[in-house]
Amino acid sequence: MAIFFKHFSSSVASTPLHRFVPANLSPPPFLHSTFLNVKLSVFSTSIAADADADAPNNHHPPLAENTHAQLQNPIPQFLLNECGLSQPQLSTVLRRSAFLLKTRSTETARQAVQVLRESGFTEDQVRAIIIKTPCFLAAKADRQLKPKIELFKTLGLTGKDLVAICKVHRMLNSSLQNCLIPRVEYLQNLFVSKDILTMALKTTPSLLQIELERRMKPNVDFLKQSGIEGELLLFFLSRCPKILSQSTSSLKVRMEYARNMGIPQSSKKFAYALLVLLNNSPENLKKKLELLASFGLLEHEIKELFRNYPAVLNTSIDKMQKNMDFLIHTAGLPANIIVKYPMIVNYSLETRIKPRHAVFKFLSALELYKPTHSLPSMIAMTEKMFLDKYMKDGPYATRLLEIHRGKSVDLDIIQSPLLQG
Repeated sequence: MAIFFKHFSSSVASTPLHRFVPANLSPPPFLHSTFLNVKLSVFSTSIAADADADAPNNHHPPLAENTHAQLQNPIPQFLLNECGLSQPQLSTVLRRSAFLLKTRSTETARQAVQVLRESGFTEDQVRAIIIKTPCFLAAKADRQLKPKIELFKTLGLTGKDLVAICKVHRMLNSSLQNCLIPRVEYLQNLFVSKDILTMALKTTPSLLQIELERRMKPNVDFLKQSGIEGELLLFFLSRCPKILSQSTSSLKVRMEYARNMGIPQSSKKFAYALLVLLNNSPENLKKKLELLASFGLLEHEIKELFRNYPAVLNTSIDKMQKNMDFLIHTAGLPANIIVKYPMIVNYSLETRIKPRHAVFKFLSALELYKPTHSLPSMIAMTEKMFLDKYMKDGPYATRLLEIHRGKSVDLDIIQSPLLQG
């Protein structure tokens, strides 16, 4: 289990184990040794470096509302009266782009807003873009904004997807010739199909803000050197465009982590595993693995669980805790049942697991009728299959439907003559 945390730093705060261990379960022995104590400095350091490098500069000097500058400047009045911003929204805009207070005319800002309106944006969408990235108000309408929006449209982005890419920090202020067009050309060659590139931009609108020479090319070169190329590379990038935004050192760590969990690098599941690892901070990943181990899962079982269903580590800690508590302590299932039925951890406790458990209890209590499925397989059924199987026909269909909808039943009277009749 030590390999799980080979690259975490000892500076990552460890959550007290007793918070995750149910009262009647003892933590497995490996949790007291290298499982929790191995340093993983590369992982945490590289991720911290990524955050510092990619985070926009959000350190703005405080801006008092209704200052003399606001009262004398025409931009605040334009944003309030002609764009419909509220006073709190205006304050946010001026904090993010204080240079607007030095502007003596609304002409440029008015033309910029007009470009959005003429491009089909609603007033709510225009306001959302102003609030998210107000620096575009200083861009030239004809020379800077229109060509970029046309470029996005030629890439197949319309409606909310077009709004999403325009809301990306400084997207509308990026150089068309030096940044956007070279990135688009590179991505078009990389993704081969325009449709695949369009889908990638819809799922990751910030894709065109990734630096070409510093991030995109080095990461693609690294993947190819690792044997991920051709159709497999296309699959990786289409399923996980975020790969392109990582530093190469961070990507190396995550790939090593997935390999050490036993997922073949040449498999498509490896791409899904990388996506899961990209979505989890080192701290969250550590807590989730600790939580799974605290329920009694052994190292090889946790590895098998991740291999079978990498998305299990996308489940929130709270949901994982509640679902596992119910499955083990209420339903009486062994913890390692999730190795065979990993999706159970992701299902809704209130709308799926509990109602189906109630149906299972009712059927199990009958002398003349036993459920043909185990509880885990019953929970794993699609909703249509479950309803068709247990509530469409049969002498207990109506009662089962009531139970499924939350009506309580006294199991002691199930076998009474009245019920059997």
